[in-house]
Amino acid sequence: MEARLNRIQISDFDAETVQLMLNFMYLEEVTPDFKRKSEDLLRIAEKYDFSGLKAAVQKLLFDNLTVENAAHTLDLADRHNAKELKHAALEFING
Repeated sequence: MEARLNRIQISDFDAETVQLMLNFMYLEEVTPDFKRKSEDLLRIAEKYDFSGLKAAVQKLLFDNLTVENAAHTLDLADRHNAKELKHAALEFING
């Protein structure tokens, strides 16, 4: 059905997350909205095996790692197989 209609339906992510993914795909643009949507972007990158987006989100999360968000970032990295981010969060937590 999708091929016949020339469209893809992505129902498990909101429109903003999909739009940010598409903008990154075509423009390689990391916008200010990436920080706010980082969890969803990491999840969509993992689901669709989009390594470029996943790397960009990991870098953004690493660059914004703080005492307040380190545990959450570690959990997020673990859930979405973000090995570099997981390692960075562990290093940050362990000092």
